[in-house]
Amino acid sequence: MLMGIQSQLGSNVPRPNAIQRVVHKVAGSSVGGAVLARIAPPLDNLTSKLSGGRQTSTEMLTGLPIIMLTTTGATSGQLRTNPVLGIPYGDDYGLQSGNFGVTSVPAWVHNLRANPQATIEHGGKTVDVIAREASDEEADAILGTGTALFPGLADYGRRANRDLDVFVLTAVDG
Repeated sequence: MLMGIQSQLGSNVPRPNAIQRVVHKVAGSSVGGAVLARIAPPLDNLTSKLSGGRQTSTEMLTGLPIIMLTTTGATSGQLRTNPVLGIPYGDDYGLQSGNFGVTSVPAWVHNLRANPQATIEHGGKTVDVIAREASDEEADAILGTGTALFPGLADYGRRANRDLDVFVLTAVDG
């Protein structure tokens, strides 16, 4: 029997502590989001690599479930790894393209549309997944959960002046 992603990864989302709540406020602001859009991904990639995939800097600072998503580049065909907020959705994960409120759509969105097979890593464990675009109902639920975890997410679509793309990641047998 195939288990869902969160069961395979042993994921849980703890309540943020006081410092993490302050970081949420900074990350949710337009200035904080713009700065973090530039510095968080390379720091997360480095921290994940140094920790053997067990942790990211953003996860440590915010308490949010940051997963490392590896996709195949839509144009290059090369593997691309990006830290993304893994929003719990049943026993799977939802993703949103908020990109810290930046106007550009993250490359991983184009990559998943071109090739929905990907892997995610969290807590030192890796799971093969298949992505699909969420239905409107699923997108509302995922964005609602995401906003409950990180209130700043509610402003990302408005600041980016675009609708957020939302995906559901499901574990594949293999």
